[in-house]
Amino acid sequence: MLFLCFLDMLSYAMLSPIITLLFLEGPLTILPDNSTSRHFLFGVFLSIFSFIQIFSVPFWGKLSIQISKKNILKISFLGNSFSYLICGMGVLNKNINLLFMGVILAGLTGAVIPTINAIISYESSESMWTRNYSLVGSTIGIAFILGPPITGLLMDIVPTENISVGIYILCAFISIINFLIVEFALKTQNIQKKTRTPRSIPFPFREIFLLDSKLKTILGFQFCIYLGWYFFIKFFQVYLIETLKFTDKQSCFGIAFLGLCCATWQAIRYFKNPNIYRYKYMFPSAVFLMSTSIVSFIFINSYLSAMFAIMVLSFAYSMLIPSTISMILNQGQLKNEIKTSVFQSVQSIAKILAPLISGFTISYTSWATAFLGTIVISLAGFLVLCSPKTFRLASKA
Repeated sequence: MLFLCFLDMLSYAMLSPIITLLFLEGPLTILPDNSTSRHFLFGVFLSIFSFIQIFSVPFWGKLSIQISKKNILKISFLGNSFSYLICGMGVLNKNINLLFMGVILAGLTGAVIPTINAIISYESSESMWTRNYSLVGSTIGIAFILGPPITGLLMDIVPTENISVGIYILCAFISIINFLIVEFALKTQNIQKKTRTPRSIPFPFREIFLLDSKLKTILGFQFCIYLGWYFFIKFFQVYLIETLKFTDKQSCFGIAFLGLCCATWQAIRYFKNPNIYRYKYMFPSAVFLMSTSIVSFIFINSYLSAMFAIMVLSFAYSMLIPSTISMILNQGQLKNEIKTSVFQSVQSIAKILAPLISGFTISYTSWATAFLGTIVISLAGFLVLCSPKTFRLASKA
């Protein structure tokens, strides 16, 4: 399972820097030279996958009970492969419509990670879920550490005019490998059992009204943190290229450094000393660090200072998110399935809104994403100050 997850996310990690370059001015762009909506189109492109998944993932989850999770994985990997090829054709012909068709298909068939998480819940005891899901997160982190540098190295080998199409073809080939692994190597004894009902679909509006006030406050806090994070991170490569004047290759390694920092802090949290995250002033301290590091990008103009700010930002984020999730699951009387579905919905909304708003505002000023990120992170801090009793529960996280 972890190897399938790694290969799947490695493809996305290799494509991540390429996708940005397709929309910015430069030799890899597929937009006309006189285009004035580059950033907005990029934001729409980043949002559309998450928007489609809100509706597609529940469908595949229910269908997996009827046709088995193994078959869902096969459909997803085949869909990924075709979506990469369609995007590659769009890049080759400089056709933005084909590029969007490819990402729409990816969203419609992209059920790999949810299906792998479901399989893990069947294959392991409940006491091991946290550890196993942490391994999934670590695997994704490793993929994002390796993927962008691989792309950067390929830029030195493959001619510039072929690099984008080449990466898409390589990703399609990786998806085919994953399909073959599932078909011939994945055992099916346990993952086809129909012993559990499917999870509730995202956007469970009725359940929101059943949440107690403390849980609503925590979810509001979580939404602000995610929105502030995605405001900045989704356009991080744009910042490196257009503001710090990184080369395309340097920006790939900058993204890898971000992945390395996130993975390192999470590993320290999980394996070394999780107690440092139980300090009663952890929430206000982490919010302060996060907002300060994001706003600093308005003034940063050097590589070293940018990397230091990323270290601080990723540290604060790694403190807040796991503790917030733990608080959500431990708060209130509702079943964790309901609270988890609400949590996933909140994250999805943030992933949709942040790129759209950032893509629109960054066209006016280069520091718009940092400014917006700081504002919403500050709103999260305001919630902490207004509800100190709620966030003292961090000692239980």
